[in-house]
Amino acid sequence: MVKDDKLIYARALGVADKGTGRPATIETIYELGSVGKVLTSTVLAILDDRGVVRINDPVQKWVPAIADIPELPEGGPPITLEHLATHTSGLPGVPANVDHLPPYQWKGYSPELLREGFKRTELGAPAGEQLVYSTFGMGLLGHVLAIAAGKSYVEVIEDELLIALGMHDTVIPLTEEQEERYSVGYESNESTREVPYYEYGILAGGGAHRSTMPDLALFLQAQLDSSKDNSNPVNENVRSELHRIRWASEDGQTRIALGWFAALLEGIGTLLIHRGRTPGHGAVVGLIPEKRAGVIVLANRGGRETNVMMADFAEELLLQTISDME
Repeated sequence: MVKDDKLIYARALGVADKGTGRPATIETIYELGSVGKVLTSTVLAILDDRGVVRINDPVQKWVPAIADIPELPEGGPPITLEHLATHTSGLPGVPANVDHLPPYQWKGYSPELLREGFKRTELGAPAGEQLVYSTFGMGLLGHVLAIAAGKSYVEVIEDELLIALGMHDTVIPLTEEQEERYSVGYESNESTREVPYYEYGILAGGGAHRSTMPDLALFLQAQLDSSKDNSNPVNENVRSELHRIRWASEDGQTRIALGWFAALLEGIGTLLIHRGRTPGHGAVVGLIPEKRAGVIVLANRGGRETNVMMADFAEELLLQTISDME
């Protein structure tokens, strides 16, 4: 639990490795899955604030090969970076040319494969019309940010966000020391089969990140910061772009900001939340800016049912903490 600029509560339960019985600690490293998407969207807002890119830039400005998508409507709205960050690009969940690979095991996915994949891509909807959740789209966004900054995705996220916030345990490739703190992933509580790493190649911005509880607390503190200290790259302008709701379904039940899913809680504020899962891990990060409070839940257990349960648990914890402190 995070309140204002402090990590006010952290607890670890269970084991990080069933084979050795190594216990989980708050320094244990977990796969974030799609929670990593909000790291990517945060870097988008930072680079927009610095003028390196613009949120409404057409993707084609940075990746001309996207014009090879057969279904792009002539004269229609172009796919923009905002569309990628809000899952409204119409792009499918995964690239068309990874169907021969295990789910999200795209270690060698390259710019050449990206160009080839565009030619086989089928859009789910015209840009801006519908929410079509897309790891492909967010991975493409990370690739664009790397091109714009003239660096690899790993370098740009480190240089623009992680180093400035002191998030030294938020990584894609693990160091030898971090390998020793990594939590082995399992499909269920009953399973003892170790799940392999997620790998995304150049689409790492879609969720190839790994992190710890204290590091994610630093990230939430930056999202909640109200100081005028220029050392925080997530400044007031960046937060304004990140937290503004940019798309809503006709019934108002689904809303999305820049990377964050949003829910309006009457009398409380706006819950910004994202959950992520890999075959062996689950993660949830959420915050309510008006209450300057946030929550993190991590587990080395995969599966959609577990992930939904974690998200419900996280929201309940957050609302209870806010209630107890008022």
